[in-house]
Amino acid sequence: MRALVVVAVLAAPAAASHGNPYPETDEEKAEDLDVIAAEHAPHAIGSVGFELGTFHTGPVYNFAYGLALEGGVQLDKLAFLGEYAFLGLAAPTPTTTGTTGTVDLQAPGSDSDYGTPTGFVQRFGLASRYSVATGMTAQHGLGFRFDTWVEAGVGEQLLRWSGGGYLHRPDVELALGMQFDLRGTRHHGGWFMGMRVTLASPPRMSGPTAPPTCAGPCDGPTGPLGIDRSILFVTAVDFGG
Repeated sequence: MRALVVVAVLAAPAAASHGNPYPETDEEKAEDLDVIAAEHAPHAIGSVGFELGTFHTGPVYNFAYGLALEGGVQLDKLAFLGEYAFLGLAAPTPTTTGTTGTVDLQAPGSDSDYGTPTGFVQRFGLASRYSVATGMTAQHGLGFRFDTWVEAGVGEQLLRWSGGGYLHRPDVELALGMQFDLRGTRHHGGWFMGMRVTLASPPRMSGPTAPPTCAGPCDGPTGPLGIDRSILFVTAVDFGG
């Protein structure tokens, strides 16, 4: 009986060690707490990414793609950001021409009297982002954070058409996304993806207003909504302190 007790006592530490093959030291546990505290403390954030989607300007819809930059400060669940985007505006293909029944296979980046005009747009903006659901864990001094967020902001669009002409107008931005980050005590880095929608007034020189119509069975015709809606998918590498 005494021999069985001795064997059980000796086997207990081995079983505990087998359940956690990489136990943390007290120093590492303290570092884990520092990592979590660093995430909740105010810190700088930034990102470099790519945007892809559609850009709406009055009667014109373009295929849009280009660079997206962000920088700002994170205050626990709330972030304040400055934004910059440089997007090329290409003609979707194929595009229908003015001749009934024909299709113009217009290459992106080219101009045509009958096709969609092309150009580029720069956007400067300010936004605030709020973490709706977030979670973080830390082991051996390294933290992992998952975040889902919503964002709202305002901006200014500076557009140039390749065939001539320019447009400056304000907009409103709404976005949502998800984010994955690794963090140490001083720095963090990761990746996020999201969807951004910008709402802006059509240009004053966008042509005559379309008449009210019925696209299907209805009680009465309605006119166009009168808001340009651009939808962009964004993916970016993020980093910060």
